[in-house]
Amino acid sequence: MNSRQKTIVRILQLIFYPVAAIMIAAFVWNFVSNPGDRIVEITDEPAAAPVSDPVALAVVLLFWIVFLALLFEFLAREIFRLRPRSEMGRVILEIGASSGALRFVPLLAVIPFVLGLNAMVFGVVQLDIDMQRVSLAEHLVFWLFYGIAHFLLVAFFLRAVRNRAFFVLTTKGFLYEPGDVSPGLIRWEDVSEIKEVELLSSSTSFSGPGVRTALAIALKDPAKYNGRYTPLLGLLNWLLTKFIRYQTGGPGDIVLAAEDFGARYDEVKARMMDGMHGRLGR
Repeated sequence: MNSRQKTIVRILQLIFYPVAAIMIAAFVWNFVSNPGDRIVEITDEPAAAPVSDPVALAVVLLFWIVFLALLFEFLAREIFRLRPRSEMGRVILEIGASSGALRFVPLLAVIPFVLGLNAMVFGVVQLDIDMQRVSLAEHLVFWLFYGIAHFLLVAFFLRAVRNRAFFVLTTKGFLYEPGDVSPGLIRWEDVSEIKEVELLSSSTSFSGPGVRTALAIALKDPAKYNGRYTPLLGLLNWLLTKFIRYQTGGPGDIVLAAEDFGARYDEVKARMMDGMHGRLGR
């Protein structure tokens, strides 16, 4: 972890720890000062919806922004057929397509969640759910998961049927879309630098954030490709690019995560370097 990444971690700690302390203090104060609120009274009057925690509400709204950005990008691609996979040049390397039935596993996994969420929506009476006791933040969380589940259902279905590679390297450039989102084919003549870097990543241990290996790519004209996104996703991508560039001290317009390629990462890295230096032919 370099000095810039350590600075980012310290800033996040300065933000997270005070917020966590305030939330814990508010919970303890509410528990100690309002003991009557812990007693459930049966009355004929409907209970008022609880007031949403402003911090929780802000976090939920942030997730809504990201979800809507991805949804609008997906709809724009499917409706207007943006960035078709044609005239990409001679294919040198493809990764991601599957010839077996395993590609249907994500689709089958999301179906129970879709059915369960719809059962909650259309079976409110049968399930005896009191909607008046649900806060605004809880409403937003539910509909966020509802939207994500149905979005994934459609996306996984199309991915399984089409069975496209998420990474395609050709004589003209490369296409990288692990989440079915990308600016399309990146041409070799628009690439100015490719650098192997270590980027901040969440850790599953209690030791704090870790780092992950990736290929960071600098473009000669980043706006040319960022402008291919819908406006909201373009803004989020611009902010994320700033964050990555600060970590690397240079490239970061496109990032290829090493874990996406598994054992073929070194092969991808070598081919990417060949493409940038014009050693793939035409």
